[in-house]
Amino acid sequence: MISDRALPKVENLDQWLAQRIAEEELLTSRAEVEAAFREGTAQVISALESLTPVEIESTLDSGQGWQMSMIWVMGLPGWHSTLHTGQIDYLQTCWGDQEIYVG
Repeated sequence: MISDRALPKVENLDQWLAQRIAEEELLTSRAEVEAAFREGTAQVISALESLTPVEIESTLDSGQGWQMSMIWVMGLPGWHSTLHTGQIDYLQTCWGDQEIYVG
């Protein structure tokens, strides 16, 4: 959304979600997940760095009667990562796993 300067236009939500799930299921090892995360992070940083001040202040239209600000969209990747970090922390707590895996 940041690099495209637009919200996704999804014609068939079920098909779109199935594609996202299929992409995730291709990742079967911790190394693959880490590589995908790091690549995605680099893409987000690149997209953020490419925004002009005018684009940062823009509003993205969904085409469905609602909008969101680019500033709000810019915060989504960090929020998304924070939520997943919390999920991992919760599972580690439930399983008694106190090892730190990120160096």
